Amino acid sequence: MTGRAAFALAQTAVIIGWYLAALLLIGVLAAVPVYVQLPGQVLSQAFYYACIAAALYFILASMMVVTAWGSTGVTSVISSSLQ
Repeated sequence: MTGRAAFALAQTAVIIGWYLAALLLIGVLAAVPVYVQLPGQVLSQAFYYACIAAALYFILASMMVVTAWGSTGVTSVISSSLQ
């Protein structure tokens, strides 16, 4: 019951979750101008906050991928093969 997940599995789940959150938020943001067309209305601060949040989710998930890739030792194999 107190068993823990392996770090690689947990890290992969977190990365997938962050990308999923970013894509879902981008999907909602893309649908807003199509389905919410009220004359005389402008997009609120919350819409632009969501745009920034989606971008940050995607950027941070990409940074986690780079970190995970670097921790596997792939870069040391590539640099040793170039010498």
